[in-house]
Amino acid sequence: MTIPRPLSRVPVTIPRPLSPCIDSTSSTVTAWTTLFADPQVDQMLALVECAAGCTRDQARGAFKLLFITAHGMASLLANNAMPYNEQECVQMLAGALAGAMSEEG
Repeated sequence: MTIPRPLSRVPVTIPRPLSPCIDSTSSTVTAWTTLFADPQVDQMLALVECAAGCTRDQARGAFKLLFITAHGMASLLANNAMPYNEQECVQMLAGALAGAMSEEG
C-alpha cells in the first residue's frame, strides 16, 4: 500500500477531537459501535479510502485495528509497563496497518 504525499489536496474538516469515546472531562464513555458510527470517523475513513486506494470496509477495519493498538500501547505506557520508544511505537503501528490492509485486500 502506498499513500501519496501530500494529502493536503483532500479536503477534510475535523472541528473537534477525533476521539469521541475518550473524554477526560467526563465520566461518560461512548460505546465502541457508536464511535465508528460518528460522522467525523466517516470523514476520516473517506480520507484513508482515497489516499490508500482501498474500500471503505478496508479503511474501517484498518482504523479499528490502529485504534485498539494505539489504545493498548497508551495504556501500557501510562502504567509504566512499557518503556517509551517512539521508533518502536511507530513500527508497531505501521505493522498493524500493513497487516490490516493485507488481510482485507
